[in-house]
Amino acid sequence: MIGVDTNVLARLFVTDNPQQHAAAKRFFAQRSPNDPAFVSAVVQAEFVWLLERTLRFPAARIVAALQGILSTADFAVEHRDLLEAALLSWAKGPLDLADFLIAGVAQQAGCEVTVSFDKPAAKRVPGMSLLK
Repeated sequence: MIGVDTNVLARLFVTDNPQQHAAAKRFFAQRSPNDPAFVSAVVQAEFVWLLERTLRFPAARIVAALQGILSTADFAVEHRDLLEAALLSWAKGPLDLADFLIAGVAQQAGCEVTVSFDKPAAKRVPGMSLLK
């Protein structure tokens, strides 16, 4: 298994640098269920942030990219269950994947709730509550 940084994962979906895009395509074409690419939760959050905020990808395109990653055993995705749940919640409107991962990981660690000053996150992210 080989871990990937956000910039390598992004180059699979973004063609602004043809050489890096080609290298990323070659790298991911060599992955298999026996030798997957590991995508950490940090990379997932950075990837969504990059596509959404920097590159201005529409939500549907981001969801399609994440579903593509989840649909193959060539990727070992940290907290896969949380990412899958986040994609289901995304149908109700875009959300900050980092908030979803923060609350989900805290729940898995045994936390009763994750407190935040972020009102939209506290309202929409399961396991997150507004600190007043």
